[in-house]
Amino acid sequence: MKITYKDFGEALDELRVEYDYSYDRLSLKLGIANSYVYHMINRRTKSAPSNEIIEKVANFFGLEPEYFYEYRLRKLLDIINENREYVDYCIKEFSKWAKKEQPKSDSADKIA
Repeated sequence: MKITYKDFGEALDELRVEYDYSYDRLSLKLGIANSYVYHMINRRTKSAPSNEIIEKVANFFGLEPEYFYEYRLRKLLDIINENREYVDYCIKEFSKWAKKEQPKSDSADKIA
């Protein structure tokens, strides 16, 4: 499955350019107001659009909604909210992962 880690607006703009759509043409195809498309792309909205809009955009471009980071994030937040003790597990596992990902200190290089 193809995914992106970019903010929704940036990812949408890349798709718009890749498929050669103007703001006007894209808004007509999606059935969304031109000003809203512009605001989504140029981060004039405070948060990502609703999952319904994300699903509509993904479907239009032949992608799964999970392509967009915000959609995947909301799914994770729903899982955590339904299983609240899971947040502690996530924090614990992330801490383990973060320790492994830290660069080795210079002192280790000097010993070798």
